[in-house]
Amino acid sequence: MSLWTLNYNGTEHDLPTWNIRADISIEFISKGRCTARVSTTEAFDAATPQFSWKNPVTIYANRSAVGAGGFAYFRGYVGKIKRVAEGPNQGIAYEFYDVWWLLERQNFKQVRNNITAVDATTHARTYGTPVFLSEIYLGEQVSLSGFLVSLQTNGAEISEILSWLNECNNTTRQGNAYTGHSSSVTVANDIVNFWGRPGQDQWPPGGGLPGTAIDSGNGNAVMDPQAIIPYTRVQSISCAEAIINMLRWSPSVTVQRDFTTSPPTINFRDQLGPNTLPLSTINLSSAQERSVQARAEYERQLPGVIIEYKRTSTINGTPVIARSVDYWPLSIFDTGLSPYNGPDFTPEALSLFVELSGGTVTVTSVTPSVVAIANATSGVSATQLAFWAEYEPLLKNNPNISAITFTNSSFTVEAPGSTTAINTTAFPNVLLPKSSIPAWLVNQGTVVVTDAVMSIQATFTQKNAAGLQTHQVTRYIHARVKVTNAANTSYAGVSTGGTVDPVPTLGAGGLANQIYNGLSALTYSGRLTILETQFASGDLTGLVPGAPLKLIGPTNSYSNLFIQSVRCRPHFGELEVEYGPAARLDARDLIELWRCTRERRLYDMPSGRGSGQPGGGGGSLDQSGDTPVENNSSPPGDNTYMAEVAPH
Repeated sequence: MSLWTLNYNGTEHDLPTWNIRADISIEFISKGRCTARVSTTEAFDAATPQFSWKNPVTIYANRSAVGAGGFAYFRGYVGKIKRVAEGPNQGIAYEFYDVWWLLERQNFKQVRNNITAVDATTHARTYGTPVFLSEIYLGEQVSLSGFLVSLQTNGAEISEILSWLNECNNTTRQGNAYTGHSSSVTVANDIVNFWGRPGQDQWPPGGGLPGTAIDSGNGNAVMDPQAIIPYTRVQSISCAEAIINMLRWSPSVTVQRDFTTSPPTINFRDQLGPNTLPLSTINLSSAQERSVQARAEYERQLPGVIIEYKRTSTINGTPVIARSVDYWPLSIFDTGLSPYNGPDFTPEALSLFVELSGGTVTVTSVTPSVVAIANATSGVSATQLAFWAEYEPLLKNNPNISAITFTNSSFTVEAPGSTTAINTTAFPNVLLPKSSIPAWLVNQGTVVVTDAVMSIQATFTQKNAAGLQTHQVTRYIHARVKVTNAANTSYAGVSTGGTVDPVPTLGAGGLANQIYNGLSALTYSGRLTILETQFASGDLTGLVPGAPLKLIGPTNSYSNLFIQSVRCRPHFGELEVEYGPAARLDARDLIELWRCTRERRLYDMPSGRGSGQPGGGGGSLDQSGDTPVENNSSPPGDNTYMAEVAPH
């Protein structure tokens, strides 16, 4: 065996110096925790075990000397510590876990903008410090600064999850990007590297992600899963479980660790894509293997994948159903005889159903009652009188008043409490007293309305209460009104509630395409145990989860073998390799993704991140309106609110 060493918390020795027994084993798993198991000759009742909980550990292989040559074969943390005594034999057994262990222990949270106040008049929102919630929307990308949301790929979601792990474990992060101190972030203190790993000023990672599956800025980190997925709401989920949920959409993807980098890099490689690791070929006739198994996975081959999306929206109280079908390959469309053209009759095709949230839509209309301000000075006496009679009841159908005239040159329209004239070109109409303009119409931005005071001098002949004696009166009429550019026409407003899930991409590049590509090719599963004679050839670095493997026998060659787990026993000169389709990802497990509830509590950064627009609670229209206020109001025969200029 070549020289293997262990670095614990910055101190490196060879294995015997650490009193490690010969039964050391290191196991790598694609979609799970990688584990190094060592046992030492320490006393059962040692006061302090030499390896302490969660301290960092690195195991090096093929060293030329302690601290020189070779490569990092495993990086992780001290986990389980078990004291053992069997007769005269004593020791302590340790298990070291890689960074996936921290993903299992860390709850995933997502950030939302936090509304601290809403202006009652303008409805403008005041935002405080963002908050982090355990209510998770997988597949949503958030832009805090733009108050926008959108669909994102499962690969981008995985990057968001890994970013959260760094955000929690890098003590120079932990919210610095939110408080304006992002320059103090030390990226080198991150505990994991990956595609799209944020720098100092990128959090959350949305918008800063590269558009390809190779991120050269992070050491050529690979993120092959790039399927646009529907939103999935979950509550209180670990980072590891969230990643597994995302990988269900891309069944052919395996997880590969690169422990030669610091921090270690996690790559997500599509077994059928362009970013696979170099192919390792083993000639079975050379007798270098101790045992070998290979089983053709015919039952995992799919002739086609069909995904039906159903979205039910409620429009004015009536359910409206929209249905979309994604299928792959396109050749399965014509399996049905006319008139049943479509993919539904494909034998053994995987058919899945996804119900999307549709939200509610309510259409409200209003027709304001307005009259032109020009009527206030109209040359037609009946028109002018009808205008002012709306604001002074004394002038309306009063038999004791006659010969009414108005001094048009005295007419003014001013802001209340001032002499500032209001532009009647911008506000050409007056809202009638019994009419209103709802707030939602003003918020649309087309209709404007403001308070005003109209004044004009009127002259008329008035009889006394007995209807006999007459005298001429000259007075000013004042009316506080709402002036507007609204017309006597119908305006429509739409209120929305809930969250509308967008339909993911259909056809090429869609989910059906992704799933089919991962489960259509014939693959082999099995186990291979090879001996130390191959260790020297560099297969320690080539035979890792995520790498392709080819076995060449005397008669047949076995391709499409993808390594899912590796178990190394250095002292025994033995390497056990398990290969096959992506582990733990039976396509029917996808159904689990669609069992989560679709009822969503909306936030301003919607936890409904679908339409790209901020959400709102409730979704109802603001029906409050602008109505005339403080108009003249005189009972019949009284002129309480009319200022008398000069009696006649």
